[in-house]
Amino acid sequence: MGIIAWLAAVNSALAYTLWNRTLQTLAAVESSIINNTMLFQITILAWVFLGEQLTWQKVMGMFVAALGTLVVQVRK
Repeated sequence: MGIIAWLAAVNSALAYTLWNRTLQTLAAVESSIINNTMLFQITILAWVFLGEQLTWQKVMGMFVAALGTLVVQVRK
């Protein structure tokens, strides 16, 4: 129970702190790009640390998310 509470508090506090910091230093579009890359970051971390299987659906989802992030970043 203590571990779950610790992880919830630390992860939430860290996430909100980092998000607020990016909003202070970056433009909203740049912060949004970072937020949109979390989709494939989480998939890769689950594969590395939790031994999750990378199916073709997950790989295609990561590709679409990366492509969308790239389109937003390149488009002016």
